[in-house]
Amino acid sequence: MLSASAAAARVEGYETTICFSEVARNRPWLEELDGLADIRFIERTGIRGVMRQLSRVLSEGNGSPVVLHTHFGTFDEAAALLGIRRRHTAVLSHLHSGNPRPVRLRSKAYGAAMGHLVDGVICVSREVYDQARARAVPASKLILLPNAIDPDRFPAITPDERAQARRALNLAPEAEVVVHFAWDWHIKGGDRLLAVADAMATRPNATFLTVLSEHRAGVPADELERRPNVRALGPRDNVNELYAAADAFLNCSRAEGGPPLRRDRGTRPRAPGRGHRPTRAARARRRPARWPCRRSAHPGDRGRSRRGPGADAGRARRSRRRCQGQGP
Repeated sequence: MLSASAAAARVEGYETTICFSEVARNRPWLEELDGLADIRFIERTGIRGVMRQLSRVLSEGNGSPVVLHTHFGTFDEAAALLGIRRRHTAVLSHLHSGNPRPVRLRSKAYGAAMGHLVDGVICVSREVYDQARARAVPASKLILLPNAIDPDRFPAITPDERAQARRALNLAPEAEVVVHFAWDWHIKGGDRLLAVADAMATRPNATFLTVLSEHRAGVPADELERRPNVRALGPRDNVNELYAAADAFLNCSRAEGGPPLRRDRGTRPRAPGRGHRPTRAARARRRPARWPCRRSAHPGDRGRSRRGPGADAGRARRSRRRCQGQGP
């Protein structure tokens, strides 16, 4: 996805700088970005430290228009705050995963504040879109953009490539192989995978490969061990080998991936909302003297606490810290 985006931007005359956290420094897939994007690494030193590092990268553009596109939540808050400090800067937050935690008042305050600061929130599925709306992210900022497959990254598999991939994974040539990815066992529907494996237990050649994360949090190891038709694999860099060896890809995620096809017309649902870029006047209005999630502690505020303005002031300080620190 990153290489395809950087290549498309270059065709339009734009350059791409990609900032990763230090955990990605030695990943072999970084080689795919050589010549397409400028790669930087950001140390996770708190939101102020991240903002300083990102600001130095942005300053190299000499004031030219910039699109800050964040993924996986690592730099969301820092990018959103930089967006209100810099002119000609649009901020897009990309939500790749569902949020299994319950929706609370703090969650809605955080969603409303982030939705106010960014220019758009991209959701990869209808479930992710609905969860963002439940957390008070404005519908006008939400963009439904289902996950896609890059045909250049995953080309059609030849019979020889399939046979080689199966030998590497110790799979029989006649096996019926289903691959499943479970970096998060609950979100990726690991229990549903086991249910499908049980339903197909009578098929002697059916084999399910589930690719787990390194920490394997929440994975029922005993449930996997007692099912001979399910094999657990660790993370691997060569994802193409898994797809080449598989006959089918099982997507039973609870809140990720592309939405299902419509039963009536066989088409994907249209996006319910479209992101927009505020005008300069609108962007100026969204730079209030106080934080957007701050409650006024003025004695005349109709929403003040019955315990007095001091309690409201304390809540305002806590709200500012949440905006500047970790979200709910």
